[in-house]
Amino acid sequence: MGVAEEKERELIRFDFKVKIFLISLFMCLSILTALRINGSSIEMINILLKIKGNSNILLGTPKPIRVDEWAITTPAILSQYNSKERFPVTNYSLGYGKTPLFMNVPVKHWTTFFRPQYWPFFFIDIERAFAFYWNMKMVFLLGGVFLLLMLLTNNNFILSLFGAFWLFFSGYIQWWYSSPQMWPEMIGCFAIVTISLIYIFLSNKIKEIFIASITFIFFFN
Repeated sequence: MGVAEEKERELIRFDFKVKIFLISLFMCLSILTALRINGSSIEMINILLKIKGNSNILLGTPKPIRVDEWAITTPAILSQYNSKERFPVTNYSLGYGKTPLFMNVPVKHWTTFFRPQYWPFFFIDIERAFAFYWNMKMVFLLGGVFLLLMLLTNNNFILSLFGAFWLFFSGYIQWWYSSPQMWPEMIGCFAIVTISLIYIFLSNKIKEIFIASITFIFFFN
């Protein structure tokens, strides 16, 4: 008898429940983008300037403490959009030289290829592009952490789902959710990079290793 063929190692089981959850994430992203819904506190500018009757708030109240978002990041994105050369690498309204490359803003530069949250800014209207950018935080964080936990818990769906939402709604994440440091995106990308490395080293399927390698290169940048 020949040597028994090594059993294929199943790292993440993409069964019906997992697929439904991931599809639901992207459906939420699509709906929120289409409806132009975001979590910005930009309404604070109207409040400070005492401008009334122009509010588009659906839920909650704008937070003054989120000044790094409504007074810096969001105006910087709008400055990039309204620039004569749309989304320039050099924008002296934001700083000297190629400052936009170091900020959380869309830039017409090859590095934006590795930042999918900014892609719609080049194809659709600013409000929907901004909503997409904002809600990609949710997709990165929930999707990335959920899949990493699936890997670490031996495909325990309930525990992975609970862990992803527990982290998402934790005080630290919600406090820094809109910070210029992009914590939700960074945590989600770190989770995806970790998953990719595990697949590269542990998978015995050439196709999975190839996909994991491309994913690692993309999200590591």
